[in-house]
Amino acid sequence: SRDGAIVTAVMDRMHFRTIRGSSSRGGPEARDELVAVTADGYLPTLTVDGPRGPRRILKSGIVDISRRTGVAIVPFAAVADHSWVLHKSWDQFQIPKPFTTIHVVYGEPVTVPAGTSGLAFGEMRAAVQVALDSTQAAAEALATK
Repeated sequence: SRDGAIVTAVMDRMHFRTIRGSSSRGGPEARDELVAVTADGYLPTLTVDGPRGPRRILKSGIVDISRRTGVAIVPFAAVADHSWVLHKSWDQFQIPKPFTTIHVVYGEPVTVPAGTSGLAFGEMRAAVQVALDSTQAAAEALATK
């Protein structure tokens, strides 16, 4: 997506390693590459709602990566006091305005046990979704004070 290209360009300029893939394009390969680079000592950071949404709804790939690597999922949200919102974008992409305050909130880590499958996998996905939602709500509450 164009939004993904923007984020990738920024991350590349900051010397982060980027791996692109989504639930609709290159997902399994990207997931395998994330597992491999995690074994090399990298800690992956993902946008978890996929290329077409729905907005802020967790896809299962991050739960699978955590299960396969043993790396905990740390919910994260950042909300700017003032930003431009791209309303025509499916995710309402936001660009912070200059000199605004950005409120950053980290949630409690969620660990997915290695043998998680079936119904337990779905329950872990739901638990991560709840953690992400509460982290986002906490960041938004700070931004509206």
